[in-house]
Amino acid sequence: MNTIRRKSAIIIFAIYKIALLSNSEIEDILFSDYLDEETGEPIVYEDIYDSDIQDFLLNFHVDVVFYGISNEYLFNFLEKCFNKKFIIIGDDPELNKCPCCSYLTLPERGQYDVCPICQWEDDGRSEDSIETYSTVNHSSLKDYRLLKLGKLSKEDIFYRKG
Repeated sequence: MNTIRRKSAIIIFAIYKIALLSNSEIEDILFSDYLDEETGEPIVYEDIYDSDIQDFLLNFHVDVVFYGISNEYLFNFLEKCFNKKFIIIGDDPELNKCPCCSYLTLPERGQYDVCPICQWEDDGRSEDSIETYSTVNHSSLKDYRLLKLGKLSKEDIFYRKG
């Protein structure tokens, strides 16, 4: 059995996922997230294959997109890729349960973070308040669940269930 640090496993997974992106998908990421920290304006770049762009894409995916990936998902991914079992050193991050899909995706409750799985914007309401209309989500929790949860593909979800 091989041993790997959690961050290294995430880097391997991120490289795999980035390699599957089309140029158009990369351009979309850069347009919305490759921004100057002071001005918030997009940073001009020549080519999506520049080393600065590639470094940004890798760091963005490791630190943001795949931050909450579960060790169980990483374990299964690595086993499938390398046909070996791995021990992953490092714990899953402490995340809060999304009131809509119940996956552990939110760094804090009530901070208007958007769940990466179901896209519910967490306005702090309890998951028991399913009939109350959420202005930011333009729906009640009950209606949003009916609309979104049936469309989720379980094998593509790499977060833990809460």
